[in-house]
Amino acid sequence: MKRARLIALALVAFLCLDGFAAAGPPDVSDLLGKTVVAKLGAPVREAPPAGYLALPGKRIGALVANGTYRIKDAKVFPHLFSTQTWVLLVNGKSQKEVGWSYFGKNATNYVNFKDSRE
Repeated sequence: MKRARLIALALVAFLCLDGFAAAGPPDVSDLLGKTVVAKLGAPVREAPPAGYLALPGKRIGALVANGTYRIKDAKVFPHLFSTQTWVLLVNGKSQKEVGWSYFGKNATNYVNFKDSRE
């Protein structure tokens, strides 16, 4: 029974990741340099997801709600049936690097942020 579960899980993972590889990761270059406003105090991590389980790095703080941030870097990671976009943020006032935060499924799906022009 355990073997059947492992095979089924491997098949699901292969199909999910295979679709990601075939289509390629979403283009996040439009995000670089963009200024965004935090919707809420979302967690900030020292690193984006990594490793086999794609676990994010250690939590090092939280965003300031309504704080302004500039996106310095963006990375896309496969995640089960979709993707996750993580962004490296710089504080809009102090210009100090803040850390990594979850952005959304792709470059147009803002979860924790809103465009600063709104």
